[in-house]
Amino acid sequence: MLEFGNIEEIYDDLSIDVNQAKREQEQWLKGDFTHKTRDFYNHEIHILEHNKYRKSDDYEKLTQYQAQVDAHIAEHSAFAQQLASAQAMAQSINNQPQSTQPPQIAIQGQ
Repeated sequence: MLEFGNIEEIYDDLSIDVNQAKREQEQWLKGDFTHKTRDFYNHEIHILEHNKYRKSDDYEKLTQYQAQVDAHIAEHSAFAQQLASAQAMAQSINNQPQSTQPPQIAIQGQ
């Protein structure tokens, strides 16, 4: 059973990520697209929040910047995909059956 402290920590972490995505969107309204997508961001949350934004009136008003918004979201998607691939690879390595026999050493000349 999860304790309330854990739930509060998760909520706080998600709030930080949501607020960060919203700050990016506020910059977009000013025509500022200098914000870089970083590897340590919660990309799933950013994608979710940015897709909500793309359904808003504000996004519709950004006609000259919509391609930049879309490219920014594509960056988050690429990071998320890289992370998912790395996690899948790590999981497949961890799930490989361990050999109970010692490794065989090849002897030259045989």
